[in-house]
Amino acid sequence: MVVDAGFVSAHLKSPGVRIIDARDPEFYDGTTQSEMNPRGGHIAGAHSIPFGTLSDSAGHILPDAELRKIFVAAGVSPGDTVVSYCHIGQQGSLVWAAARQLGFVARLYDGSFENGASAATCRSKAASRSEM
Repeated sequence: MVVDAGFVSAHLKSPGVRIIDARDPEFYDGTTQSEMNPRGGHIAGAHSIPFGTLSDSAGHILPDAELRKIFVAAGVSPGDTVVSYCHIGQQGSLVWAAARQLGFVARLYDGSFENGASAATCRSKAASRSEM
């Protein structure tokens, strides 16, 4: 269930593995940086599913049909392995749970962006419009 920077680095371009950033869009696109890590952007090749889009106003996870649309829009296909991350793992946990609910093999990158952005193998970059 939990993966590290080495796993993420080894699978950045692997077919059938989708790296998903669960942070708010301003962190993903690099317009805001975390206090813990001044580098902005996201892990190169990652797509965005902000954790707040996966639940309703009462905090309940969305129905499967709505979740599936969100995952498809982020480039996740049937049979993919979903690797979620965020700042330190909390927000990524909701993406992990939603992916599991939809039947995907799901992994959580422990340490997440705060670890990976500083690892030489996981480059960070600002988002282009096509990645969002």
